[in-house]
Amino acid sequence: MLSAAARLATRRLSYKASKAIKVTKPPQTLFLLHYDYVPDILTKRTPFRDGHLSLAEQMKADGKLLMAGAVGEVDAGPTTAQFVMTSLDAVTEFTANDPYIPGGCVTAQSIKQWTVAVHDLKDKKKLSNYMLWMQKEGRAMVKEENPEATFGEISKLAGAKWREMSASDKEMWKAA
Repeated sequence: MLSAAARLATRRLSYKASKAIKVTKPPQTLFLLHYDYVPDILTKRTPFRDGHLSLAEQMKADGKLLMAGAVGEVDAGPTTAQFVMTSLDAVTEFTANDPYIPGGCVTAQSIKQWTVAVHDLKDKKKLSNYMLWMQKEGRAMVKEENPEATFGEISKLAGAKWREMSASDKEMWKAA
């Protein structure tokens, strides 16, 4: 028979263990897009890089791309790249619009479904009116008016446009 102190210690450990292994988030299904690059990727990608990165940034802003990056020695020229996407449709959209593919930078690609059991992916919060406007209209409108603007300049110009909008125009983005 355990002593009272031993029973108390066992209960404390059991309680801590139950808290530690409590699973609160279900597995998440994501998709991995894998690119194999040509050996001279650093040279070959030059005319296509801005379009490739802009597409990736836009899909990240839209919540379709979670992360991406080169694999291998970046200075020597990466040999592959990985993209973590939220859906198969997002993968299809990315590969259909990525200038690296018709530009001859990618020699092979593969797509794998990935079930993530342990993650820190948070449920998406509802976007503010401003963020909805930026995603759906604002960023593209400012970029079209200022094609040479940097990402930071676009944000500043879009913020100024938002502040100039009437309350009723801003309100319509609440329902979007």
